Amino acid sequence: MNRLAAAILFELTIAVSALLQVPLKKAAQNPKYKGIHYYLNPIVIAVYGSFFAITIITTFLFKYVDLTLSTILYKTEYIFITVFSVLFLKEKITKRKLLGFIVILCGVLSYALL
Repeated sequence: MNRLAAAILFELTIAVSALLQVPLKKAAQNPKYKGIHYYLNPIVIAVYGSFFAITIITTFLFKYVDLTLSTILYKTEYIFITVFSVLFLKEKITKRKLLGFIVILCGVLSYALL
């Protein structure tokens, strides 16, 4: 596997991990899940199983992706989570969230350029 393909796949696993936060949050907001079912319902189990699979894939990709690049790519998860929460959960971006988004984006870009 070449480094570019590994980096693209690495970023894809990060995007999928961020996307999986959506059903996890929806399950947490579902009033029918109480007590132990709050943690052990089909949605939560499936999402955490997917997180486990993504962790295995990401660990494998560390053979091909430089550690510096992987650090930069990992920080993009916050950007994905913000975008997905707006798109799928209809959350509003407050000034504080926007400021945080910009700070993270600037941090990722400055780290990548240094």
